[in-house]
Amino acid sequence: MSGVGPPPVPHSRPWITAEDEAAVARCLRSSQIARGTEVAAFEADLADLIGARHALTTSSGTQALWLALDALGVRPGDEVVVPTYVCEAVAAAVRQCGGTPRLVDVAPGWRADACAVAAALGPRTRAIVLVHALGVYTDPSPFLALGPPVVEDFCQTFAPARFPPRGAAAVYSFHATKCLTTGEGGLLTTDDDAVAARARARSEVTGGLSDLQAALGRAQLARQPAFAARRAAIAEHYLEALPRRLTTDYDAVRRDSMGFRFLLTGIDFDTLRRVAGARGVAVRRGVDALLHRRAGLDDAPFPVAADLLARTCSIPAHPSLGAPEVTRVIEAVRAALEAGA
Repeated sequence: MSGVGPPPVPHSRPWITAEDEAAVARCLRSSQIARGTEVAAFEADLADLIGARHALTTSSGTQALWLALDALGVRPGDEVVVPTYVCEAVAAAVRQCGGTPRLVDVAPGWRADACAVAAALGPRTRAIVLVHALGVYTDPSPFLALGPPVVEDFCQTFAPARFPPRGAAAVYSFHATKCLTTGEGGLLTTDDDAVAARARARSEVTGGLSDLQAALGRAQLARQPAFAARRAAIAEHYLEALPRRLTTDYDAVRRDSMGFRFLLTGIDFDTLRRVAGARGVAVRRGVDALLHRRAGLDDAPFPVAADLLARTCSIPAHPSLGAPEVTRVIEAVRAALEAGA
């Protein structure tokens, strides 16, 4: 049909292949699609890969974080230290326990700030959530030294061989937009037998993955090396093709990133969104909003987060992108610059 352009380039898209379809089809033919042996095998695979004593699959990354905090004893009246530069789901998990998020600023480079966390600790602090945001890893050592248990949030990062969890618990997301997918889903890992037992008891009531989802997850897990290689190749294309001034900040942290997002700075987001959108290319901010603003707080105690929100743009970098799509993203960014972005 004449006049019909190419399909849109989404900001995120799961990479589904024939191997994934075959795994799901085998599960369907087995007639065992509820929670069963496939879930148990997926959890065992994950525990082995991550190097954790316990791996518990959940219905979402948010549920995994709630179960971790609940198992660590977060109760009404307790505070949990949370960065403001993160999605609302993190604060929601704290509130689900009855706790109060104690919001803190972040460090440059989209990393958590140990000094800000230390300054926020008080007599009601029950836990710290260390978020490895946008695929950029933060060394947990200074956070672990502060005292309260640390839950590492890997919902936007999945590279356990490079970045193994070291806190009291770790959580991951298997949403369709994340590093690997089960459609919806999440994971809690821990080396603490008591934490694992409490979380598993809760999850038996609240629910978790089905065998159908786990079958997809196991197929995706087997292809993680290909995912990582494709993300790295896309990043190299962008670094070579785009003006250096847009990629300097991201290039500075790339050694500690698994490439979940490719981040631009020094370009006007509204202009980029308008121009790229007209070309069928979706772009996003680093996060949609800051938690302290949602809570009605002033920007003054959170200057780095406010600056990052204003300056960070995220362009498509998921491994399902084909070469023509990568070219369209590059052309969209260039067009936005020509339009004054």
